[in-house]
Amino acid sequence: MELLELLKILGKYRAMILVLVVSSLVFTVAMTYVVEERYESSALVLVRPQAKLKFAGAQGDKETLDFPIPRVVPFEAMTKTVAEVMRSRAVTEEVVRRLGLDKPSMETVWWKIWKRKIKSFLSDVSTYLKYGRLEEVDPFDEATQLVQNLLSVEPTKDTYVFQITFLAKFPELAAAVVDTAADVFAEYNLEMSRKESTIARESIEEQAKGSEAAVATARERMRAYKDEYGIVELDKEVETKVDTIAQLKIDLEKVERSIAGASAKVAALERQLDGGGEHGSRARPRLLAGSLREEITYELVVARSDLDSRRAEQARLSAAIDEYAAELEQLPVQQLDLDRLRLDLAVAEDTYRFIRKALDEARIREAEETREIRVIAPGTVPDYPVRPIKVYYAGVAFALALLLGLVIALLLEYLNFTIETPEGAQEALELPLLATFPRLDV
Repeated sequence: MELLELLKILGKYRAMILVLVVSSLVFTVAMTYVVEERYESSALVLVRPQAKLKFAGAQGDKETLDFPIPRVVPFEAMTKTVAEVMRSRAVTEEVVRRLGLDKPSMETVWWKIWKRKIKSFLSDVSTYLKYGRLEEVDPFDEATQLVQNLLSVEPTKDTYVFQITFLAKFPELAAAVVDTAADVFAEYNLEMSRKESTIARESIEEQAKGSEAAVATARERMRAYKDEYGIVELDKEVETKVDTIAQLKIDLEKVERSIAGASAKVAALERQLDGGGEHGSRARPRLLAGSLREEITYELVVARSDLDSRRAEQARLSAAIDEYAAELEQLPVQQLDLDRLRLDLAVAEDTYRFIRKALDEARIREAEETREIRVIAPGTVPDYPVRPIKVYYAGVAFALALLLGLVIALLLEYLNFTIETPEGAQEALELPLLATFPRLDV
């Protein structure tokens, strides 16, 4: 079909197309005033990992929200964790509670009241058709679910900054929800950290009390033994051996703890290398590819080498302890018993010092108010809604109406079998044209 013929067809049905386009524009624009407006507000939250205080100066992975973040774990895992915690019921329920979102809205405009009633009725009908019954819905749970659905958390690219966004019917409500959600999330994280620090401190305090009692018991037993047999001083050589055994046992205990940690790290790296869990064979091509797999393999080799060296150190310390213990067994019985008492006292004192150091760290951590979550940009009250945007709706309606009018015009022209021109009559009847009568305007 040539362009000129197409233009003729459009000109022929121009009235129909014009009516269709104008009516579509008027209806669409009118609907934008009926559809509820939605306002969007956003707040920026900084999640800043804090390095924990260590008196011993041990090197370890940093933690965020008390989750370890080693170098080989993708940054995506931490971002998803933060997003899920921020949208969890623990946070959203507190937001609903503080803002009173479960209270019924006091609408005063009559058509909005009827609109809400109609929506509620249609929702009840849909629920009944799905499940065959209607259950009473708790307003608090309904408001919590609504906040979870409309609250979104997105990380800013290559940063520890998260954007909290909420859609609401009122601009003030949108800003209030994002601000409250950010504050509740920061308070929740701080409270959980304090609770864990308090539990750890109380547990270490119990250990310290037991260790202190063990030191007192060891000292009393040694003093009573000396008084019973009249022993004043140990032989210097024996004293040196006893001190050496005590130090070796302390070192052995530390090495055994480090072996447990190194074994756990090797197991974690092996799970990551296998793709994780029971479905590792299917998930491996997606999770581990390229440089990440090579990095995990390198970390695994280093961790296994470190584990082997620690086990070798464990074997060396155990052999040295056995050797010194065999030498002490050749001493007289009284001297040997006193040596054992002195060894028990030395081990108990060193264990008590170690627990006291851990207790000091726990008390400092409990006392400090380090905030990993900080609100750097609170939500603002938006001036204009994000939807509906009238010009967008009008533009889409205009394009669709114009396209529909063109289709209808072509369809009507295709289905039109009337003869309207002399040439059409000659072609349809396959007879020569003898004469024509001019149009007479009477």
